[in-house]
Amino acid sequence: MYSHPLLFFPPLLLLSATAAAIEPESLKFFENKVRPLLAEACYECHADKKQKGGLRVDNLAYLRQGGESGPAVVAHQPDASLLIKAVSYADPDLEMPPDGKLADEKIAILKQWIAMGAPWPEAEVASAKPARKPGEFTEEDRAWWAFQPVKRPPLPAVRDPQYKIRNPIDAFILAKLEENGLTPAPEASPEELARRVYFDLHGLPPTPEEIAEFTAAIEADKSAPKAKGPGAYERLIDKLLASPRYGERWAQHWLDLARYAESEGYRLDAYRPNAWPYRDYVIESFNSDKPYDQFVREQIAGDELDPQNPKVTIGTAFLRHTIYEYNQRDAETQWQNILHEVTGVTADVFMGMSVQCAQCHDHKFDPILQDDYYRLQAFFSNITWPEDKPLSAPEEIRAWNARDAAWRAAAKEPLAVIDRIIEPRVAAAQRNAMEKFPDEVQAMWRKPREQRTAYEEQVVQLAWRQADYERVRFKEDKIKEPELSELRAAREALAQFDHLKPDPLLTAFVIGETGGKPGETRFKGRRTGDTTVNPGFLTILDPTEAQIPEVSPGATTTGRRKVLADWLTRPDNPLTARVIVNRVWQYHFGRGIAATPSDFGRLGEAPTHPELLDWLAVE
Repeated sequence: MYSHPLLFFPPLLLLSATAAAIEPESLKFFENKVRPLLAEACYECHADKKQKGGLRVDNLAYLRQGGESGPAVVAHQPDASLLIKAVSYADPDLEMPPDGKLADEKIAILKQWIAMGAPWPEAEVASAKPARKPGEFTEEDRAWWAFQPVKRPPLPAVRDPQYKIRNPIDAFILAKLEENGLTPAPEASPEELARRVYFDLHGLPPTPEEIAEFTAAIEADKSAPKAKGPGAYERLIDKLLASPRYGERWAQHWLDLARYAESEGYRLDAYRPNAWPYRDYVIESFNSDKPYDQFVREQIAGDELDPQNPKVTIGTAFLRHTIYEYNQRDAETQWQNILHEVTGVTADVFMGMSVQCAQCHDHKFDPILQDDYYRLQAFFSNITWPEDKPLSAPEEIRAWNARDAAWRAAAKEPLAVIDRIIEPRVAAAQRNAMEKFPDEVQAMWRKPREQRTAYEEQVVQLAWRQADYERVRFKEDKIKEPELSELRAAREALAQFDHLKPDPLLTAFVIGETGGKPGETRFKGRRTGDTTVNPGFLTILDPTEAQIPEVSPGATTTGRRKVLADWLTRPDNPLTARVIVNRVWQYHFGRGIAATPSDFGRLGEAPTHPELLDWLAVE
């Protein structure tokens, strides 16, 4: 599918090696006239730090390769060179620099240089690294540390016998210190160690009594004969891990990654009354020592793994914690923005990759294709935002429905009066709210639900959240007599049946789906069929199309997110384990082994102890 990225360069280097030596006067002309001109007019957008349109102009090799529009320079042919076409403003769609045309004498310099054969120091041309062409990967991309298989490294040898190696981690740290001519810091005192452990695991300092207890246990261990079993330090760790405070502290780290919030954001910043069950789910996951792969799978696809188990489906609230603007009428754009955030945060949190740069074009620095971005987004093509879902087992829901039906039957008369007075007014307010949306959204809303596409259902549900808010805003003081008195009497009569009314079911803020028929995922800004993509992974890691099992008729989900969850937690996925152990290291020591925990790409920092990172990932 992808041509070898180096194939472009050997002919270029051969040409450079076999061409006649460049005349000194030609190089002088280049250095005095051309290079300063290119630096002044072009480097800001087309050099090592930025390559708009995929073009670099700071080396002849890159100019010959060109960018998205093609080769920028054709030696000896200024009229055939896109560089001249751009600076001459000969094409309204290709005018560079964009802030104003170059002076005629500067354009003449560039034309003369190309007519001379575009002289450039040969050593620079020969040393140019292959630039990534659209849709291609370089050998440097394929060799990037984060994409290599995770393998257990051998424990390094530590030469100085005075260093105590209590566990394999010590060996990696001490070996790196020796390699750099450094010595470890002195051991912490019992008091310092106790404070570190309490702050790390509970987020709070120990009391003076707890410090004294730990110090006494340390001294007792020293004076007692060596015995099997955990020492004072290990016993303290076990004690703190067994406390509910541990999950409360460490859930905070994860909730920050998940963007957890109990309000919607933006100007209205409406309260989210059903967000807290996800918080408690995360706390319980830490306190129960839930395996990380299970934790990941539940948050991506809990409703597809075990749809009848609310303790599992609550995990999908991870995909709900995006900001939401209640007064946003452009529901289509808002839904696309939500999908972008879901896609981006999934890649950030679980893969440590910043994929958002590939929304509009291939990533400029990392080997992430625009196709990759939308293939990842396609896993979420059917998700919806239901208002809430019951957090009860099916039998509990059936029992509640029976009690509710009994209450409604007993209170039939006052309920009928209330509905007759209230519902038409609320419905009118809801219709009025929907009529404020664009015509295309209203058309989706008026279409029978069974005839809507997945995308139309997603947009309608998002718009309806605003319309249904009219029920909350409705005030009875707008009702005139005699209906107002009739309504008040009905409410008094209804109160006589309160003993039959069941308490509301506990509900949660989770993900829904439009059904088993997959929705379309299209490239940003386009709505034609030829830009539809199917679910898939990062091509550099797995170029195959995701295999989505067929779902049975009447299925409530597509099964797509389960496939993504399975891929993320595969043992041979090089990112997922590295990312989480790096985050854990960061939360304990203040800095990850790789200092950019959500960016394992080129703009991030490489790990200082790569062998230790892999050893932890394997563990």
